[in-house]
Amino acid sequence: MTASDESLLRLAAEGYERPGGAAAGVLLHPTFRYEELRSGVVLDASAFLARWKEVREVFPDVRAEVRRVAANVDVTAADVVWRATCSPLASARDADKILVVPDVVITRWRGRRQVAELHEVGVLSIFTAAAREVTNSLTGT
Repeated sequence: MTASDESLLRLAAEGYERPGGAAAGVLLHPTFRYEELRSGVVLDASAFLARWKEVREVFPDVRAEVRRVAANVDVTAADVVWRATCSPLASARDADKILVVPDVVITRWRGRRQVAELHEVGVLSIFTAAAREVTNSLTGT
């Protein structure tokens, strides 16, 4: 693994922390595919970005802490811990809740763009479900 492999993965992880998530698609290849092993969710780039937008409305501080990285040719594998707290819009009951999700992320690259992202844990599904629960509690549905 080279220093540039690790820095590219860290750049991708930092993209989740910015409004729009995943650097608003800048690092995503047009054929990008997001997949979750446990939930079976598979998304193309536009669906992936739409989900992150929904998540960030409730969890604006979502971030990915990259703990360990291994790389080989065009693939990186990383231990990542995702963290987020409910937004100030959430009810007082939910405002101090911190969501922590450990994950293993395997990313395939074409040049400096992500072609595929495979998650051991359904991190996007977990955050989406939590975001919808908070939103529903606010709207009373």
